[in-house]
Amino acid sequence: PRAKAKTLFASATHDSPTGEIIVKVVNSSAGSTTTELDLEGAPNLGPTAKAIVLTSGDPKDENTLEAPFKVAPKQAS
Repeated sequence: PRAKAKTLFASATHDSPTGEIIVKVVNSSAGSTTTELDLEGAPNLGPTAKAIVLTSGDPKDENTLEAPFKVAPKQAS
């Protein structure tokens, strides 16, 4: 059997001056995926979070000089 390649990558850090917990997750597969984040043990979590998603209308989109914001961050809650 062939091993399945990993397509979900993540890193996390705590920004001491702001108190923010920053989690970055990348899905390198061609399709969408569902996952959960376990922040157990993280200090002083508030009731809300902010998600900034780098996205476009087509997974094959690329930024160019003519269209520099085709793939751009969008804030979700």
